[in-house]
Amino acid sequence: MDSLLFFISSEFIYVFWLSLCELWCGQTQGKISIYSTVDSTVTNQEIVYHYDPIVDNLDVYQLVGGFCDKPIVWSYVYPGCVAYQWDTANRTILHKLDCSKLAPCSESLMSISIEEHLS
Repeated sequence: MDSLLFFISSEFIYVFWLSLCELWCGQTQGKISIYSTVDSTVTNQEIVYHYDPIVDNLDVYQLVGGFCDKPIVWSYVYPGCVAYQWDTANRTILHKLDCSKLAPCSESLMSISIEEHLS
């Protein structure tokens, strides 16, 4: 990828790549709406869910973007204590991290791993 930029807010993420852009928006019921744009025109909308079946009274409160080998998005659903890592290309959850199992100050970040790998 030649040109990649993330613009991050607590409830939405812009992912820019050349003239392509995605806007990830956290919503109710554990839902994320993904809007795709080309040259500032919305061309597609997809909806992904954290849970199947859909659960009421859950809000996607936090979205954070990053880039390793490819763009990724982390999400947090309130109420809860799990962070989710999303594959932005396939729109699937790659990993979950249950933060309730993190020991305060007694664990180092090096000894904590992502617990669940989904295939």
